[in-house]
Amino acid sequence: MYKTILLFIFSLITQLAFPQQYYRSNKLGMELAKIDKYRTDEFEYYLEKISDGNKEIKILYKESAPVWETEIYYSNNGNIDKEIITEDETKTERTYSGKLLYSEKIIDTNDNSGYIKIYKYNSNLLLDTVDELSLEGKLQNSVSYERDIKGRIVSVVRSIYLEDNKKAEDQTSKYRFQGQNLLEEWHGSSDLSGDFIYYNLDGRLLAIVKTDKGKTISEKRYFYDNDLNLRIEEFVESTGAKIIQNITPDGYLIEESVSIGENLVSKTNNYYDDDNKLIRKVNVTKKGVERYLYEYSDDGELSSEKIYLNGEIYKEKVYIEDNAYYEDMYNNGQKYMRIYYKDNEKTKTENGK
Repeated sequence: MYKTILLFIFSLITQLAFPQQYYRSNKLGMELAKIDKYRTDEFEYYLEKISDGNKEIKILYKESAPVWETEIYYSNNGNIDKEIITEDETKTERTYSGKLLYSEKIIDTNDNSGYIKIYKYNSNLLLDTVDELSLEGKLQNSVSYERDIKGRIVSVVRSIYLEDNKKAEDQTSKYRFQGQNLLEEWHGSSDLSGDFIYYNLDGRLLAIVKTDKGKTISEKRYFYDNDLNLRIEEFVESTGAKIIQNITPDGYLIEESVSIGENLVSKTNNYYDDDNKLIRKVNVTKKGVERYLYEYSDDGELSSEKIYLNGEIYKEKVYIEDNAYYEDMYNNGQKYMRIYYKDNEKTKTENGK
């Protein structure tokens, strides 16, 4: 008890003598709860805050090691004028006008390379243009925003400037709304090479059409039933391939077929357990029927995969530890080789049983 009282008195004296304050925090650097300095080692993350007039320093610690440091400079009315953030091998300096971000300088502290971003706003204080410059002040690219009367972005144009100061092909994004609903997007160049994306009034994706100079090269369409099961049909112009996928409302692929013209190339069915872990896959191709069986350890990690072709096993993959596994190869049901892998690199081969 006496120790606790002494620690409290010491903490109180320290906080009166020095401007530091400490907070329980998280990886985002939030001030979750004020704490005494002697308690900082109780938490994975804690934040130290030092105030000195119009300057404030925040340092985030993880397990008592600094993660990042931010210097904040305030104007007399309490708005942020400038902040300098040092994190890993990057230093970022931001300046503000009022409450709006005006410029941002990002420096790689290893080689002092980096770039500068300048932010410009329209009369309604909405972002209008972002220019990116070299540290020497040379314009490298510029992004401009066009808005409708409600302030929504309807067009984004990114212009890239080459070393000889010539402007490369602009990259454009356009958006069309109906009321509050986004119905269409376009991302591409002025020669109509890019992607059209379409949505229904409920915000669900309906189609993605890829084009090259105005000519459709692939088209993917999305169909939903009343239970929100999803069917995706994709057609690739160059190969004539048609790919059909059936997906559950939770995003699990349960069936996929690939055909070219009237000829079926492959058909795959996936089967899951009650925990949505894949336990079996059946793939039908010209060479026959492949069956994949998946087994899991008690902690839910994949432990092995067995592959059968037309009823006979021909490969088994067994996971030994993180990033390490071996494959047993079979012929007519008899194992003839084992290959060991580490980080997807072959490390050893054993022949025979």
